[in-house]
Amino acid sequence: MIFHPENPQGNTIIPNDEEQRHLRALRMEEGTQILVSNGSGTIFLCEAIILKKETHLNVISSTFHEQRQAFLEIAIAPTKNNDRLEWFVEKAVELGIEKIYLPNIDLESVPQIHDLCAHDPEMFIPMMGLHPCDVGDDFEAQLQVMENWLSKRPFAAVGEIGTDLYWDKTNLDRQLAALEIQEVMLGQRMRARPTELSQ
Repeated sequence: MIFHPENPQGNTIIPNDEEQRHLRALRMEEGTQILVSNGSGTIFLCEAIILKKETHLNVISSTFHEQRQAFLEIAIAPTKNNDRLEWFVEKAVELGIEKIYLPNIDLESVPQIHDLCAHDPEMFIPMMGLHPCDVGDDFEAQLQVMENWLSKRPFAAVGEIGTDLYWDKTNLDRQLAALEIQEVMLGQRMRARPTELSQ
């Protein structure tokens, strides 16, 4: 699905430069069908018309969707590549995602989560935790810093936590110890702020 905020010109949609790049990346062939959202509830089913320098989309049908009663939310760990994250956020908004939960990975990802939440506190919801793949020898010191952060500002959850043996099976003991500490942190947080967590 791509985004096109304007009404079609007749039966044709001419995507902007950014969406043209997306269409080229998809290596679309003549006649390929694709969905187009106008961001206001109308979804167009279109067929690609490949021209020399750009792709036009011929509208086959359109469907209007009434404003939904449900909310769409998603969680994504911040990536080190800001371009990828910006692209993800742009596409999420186009698809109607209203909140993006940001599970923390380690101490290095904390500033990025804070920056995103400061930029748009309605869209970005912070979480605080130590990902099991990042549990190292210094995990207790890292968790102490994270516990301090939990007392400084609201976080939606303690996360991302758990065990993960996909990459490394040698540190299960440390992962379990870190998980136990974070479960205690979560319990203390729930007792301290039950109404905030239930919203």
